[in-house]
Amino acid sequence: MDHVAEIYESRLRRVEDQQVSFMDAHSDLSRLIQEQSRHFSGIDARLTNLEGRMANVEKRLDGVEKRLDIIELRMEKLALRMERLEQRMDVFDQRLLALEKRMDALELRMDAFEQRLANVETMLGQVLTDLAFIRDILAPRA
Repeated sequence: MDHVAEIYESRLRRVEDQQVSFMDAHSDLSRLIQEQSRHFSGIDARLTNLEGRMANVEKRLDGVEKRLDIIELRMEKLALRMERLEQRMDVFDQRLLALEKRMDALELRMDAFEQRLANVETMLGQVLTDLAFIRDILAPRA
């Protein structure tokens, strides 16, 4: 009977060892799945952040475009006014000098707008470069 008990205990230990090995493998797999899930969540959060940043850039560009439209319209109106003034130049020399000073001020403002636009375009270029870099990082490797 002792020999049968030893065989039974030996088999029981092997079954227990197999169960422990299975539990260890299951635990490793669960941990790997959790790590992958956190990794994908991190990527998703970063993409969401980039989408928000892109929407902000687009909104700002829309604002710049509207401002440029307004400036163009104002400049067209000023050009029409200047044509009428040129026809009356002989009579209104003094007034024309005052208007030319105003035009100088407008041109200075236009220079400031153009500089601001150039800054926005530079920032947009950097954002697009960063997005391309991130896209390349996130692109699946073949």
